[in-house]
Amino acid sequence: MLLIPRRLTISGYRSVFREVVYDFSPGCTLVHGENGSGKTVLTADAIYWCLFGTSLRSGSVDGILNRNSTMASVTLEARLGDKDIIVQRTRSKTKRRGTTHLSVTLGDGTDLLDGVGTSLRAKQKGLEDLLGMEKGLVQQVSFYSPESSFLQMTHSERVKLLEAVLGLDWVGTLAKKVKEKLTAAEARLNELKLKKSSMEGNLSALELWENNLLSKQKEPVSTGPTKEQLQAELEKIEARLVEVEDRKQKLAVAHKEVNDCLAGAAERVRTLELEIKGLQTQCSTLQRQADVISSDGPCPTCGQDMRMTDRYNALAEIEAKKQGLEASIADRELRLEQAKRKHWEVQQSVSTVAQAITTLEAQVGMLRARRQSVEKDLTKVDTDTSSDALQRDLLECRRRIADIKQDLSSLSAESTEAGGQAARWRWWVGALGTRGFRNFLVERALPVLEERGNAYLQAMSDGRLAVSISPTTTTSKGKDVEGINVLVRNVRGVDAYEDDSAGERRLADLSLTLALFDLAMDAGGGRGLGYLVLDEGLDPLDSQNAKRALEVIADTAKRQGDRLVQVISHSDRVRSAVIGKVIRVERGPDGWTRVPGLGLGKKPKQANVPRERKELLATLWNEMVERGYRGRDRMALIQAVNPQARKLADLTTEQLKAVLIGVRG
Repeated sequence: MLLIPRRLTISGYRSVFREVVYDFSPGCTLVHGENGSGKTVLTADAIYWCLFGTSLRSGSVDGILNRNSTMASVTLEARLGDKDIIVQRTRSKTKRRGTTHLSVTLGDGTDLLDGVGTSLRAKQKGLEDLLGMEKGLVQQVSFYSPESSFLQMTHSERVKLLEAVLGLDWVGTLAKKVKEKLTAAEARLNELKLKKSSMEGNLSALELWENNLLSKQKEPVSTGPTKEQLQAELEKIEARLVEVEDRKQKLAVAHKEVNDCLAGAAERVRTLELEIKGLQTQCSTLQRQADVISSDGPCPTCGQDMRMTDRYNALAEIEAKKQGLEASIADRELRLEQAKRKHWEVQQSVSTVAQAITTLEAQVGMLRARRQSVEKDLTKVDTDTSSDALQRDLLECRRRIADIKQDLSSLSAESTEAGGQAARWRWWVGALGTRGFRNFLVERALPVLEERGNAYLQAMSDGRLAVSISPTTTTSKGKDVEGINVLVRNVRGVDAYEDDSAGERRLADLSLTLALFDLAMDAGGGRGLGYLVLDEGLDPLDSQNAKRALEVIADTAKRQGDRLVQVISHSDRVRSAVIGKVIRVERGPDGWTRVPGLGLGKKPKQANVPRERKELLATLWNEMVERGYRGRDRMALIQAVNPQARKLADLTTEQLKAVLIGVRG
């Protein structure tokens, strides 16, 4: 179901101190105002925080609080399919800690999150399931900024975004499960091979014994083995047992050493993976700092305003650190590949040693069985004829051979089936990989993206510009990486995106942003956020191009009908090109965001607490402090009367009286 915003009520959020009520208009609206007036906060950041609990800007959880307020509140009234819903998120902060509350209700007050759980995480998941949205995709598709546009991404990042737009996350999840199935099938196949090899060794030993018995049976009865011959054979068996046991013991020592080596290799792999993850986290931190500096924000370290020279120096220093970190990541990823290869080689050695030990154990079993047989013959040599002994041994030998052959037949059938399963899973791993099904679907979507992007771009540029989108493969660190290449064709010919003018690049950015938004809406099957924000997207354009681009955007929004487009700009040139609705955002006399005609200075309403309840709360708190109740003890008393409550203010007046009786009791 498509979510269409209708009204937004904000107070205490970033630059919005006093309550502002913003009604969304159908189609395209220009939000105009000077830098820092709160345009992005009003149209983008507050909505994103209300829906997903995180800000589009970096910073702490409590960074969204207005510095003169102890509570931020954002309420979004929207149309979800055929229902009117209200999403409200608040963040309050005291000296001890901050608290976030989330509620989603229908217009009649029905709780849509009833039954999903009481924790904030459970409610957030319930909201995202209800809306059918993934916050990363919404941020990249519905909230455009020039720094993070589709054309600013690397070739491989474009592939990942298009996969998310097409909803191919399930392919990656399925591929992971298929790899687990393949690993289990291959382990089972190796186990069956080892077992079959051991049984074949036992069969060979029994067949040799059968041939010896048959050759002895052909000799005259009087030439059967004597007691001395049986004793000599028993001594040979004992010597052979000692030799085999010694070899087995040496192999066991070798097996332990190889296992220790395997554990070391595995630990090395885990260490390198953790180092890579830590370096990537540092890179992300540096990127967030660079984003803050690039967006004319204060210094991320000291919070003071920065001069332009300082910004350039800081960005250069961050870029140098990032390059060093990326080089370290590349080096560790190479060492990780080597460590994984070493880990695989050691695993093969472990399997080889284990197979040798299994073979020796089979030989030990055969020798012990033979020793037992000879010892029996020694006890019967004085009372039994050699012919009867041979016949008895031959029958026993043939019985064992028949049992082993039957087991081998079943084992061969099982091995064939396991090999077939492993082959099928191996095929599915390839089919679901980056060069398989996902790559096929992405490449099928590229002509659609190119066609829609060109439709917008040629309308905006009066036929002067067009984009060409094609798949590409690059080699990075010895691996082939799939990507998407974009070229812009103009009157001068075909150029790389970086070689075009700023205005041409911005027109191409806007066109592909609109095309991606359309593709996401179509691929979502009627689910998603029918709301697009173009933040400072038209500012580099001249008056003529800005007017043409606005006409295309407004015409598109009008044709689609159920989708809203908000164009943010501080440029008077863009303002003069607008024919439709314009919202003016200003800094009020107190320095906070205000919208003339909307929410003119109303302070957030505070709930009236009856005097009796205030006195009861104060009395109960003083009683608890005097009697030495700590946090855990207070929580036990509160939840004894209301398991859903987390503080005294959550209790009703009657429940507060019950707690007071318990404290005094």
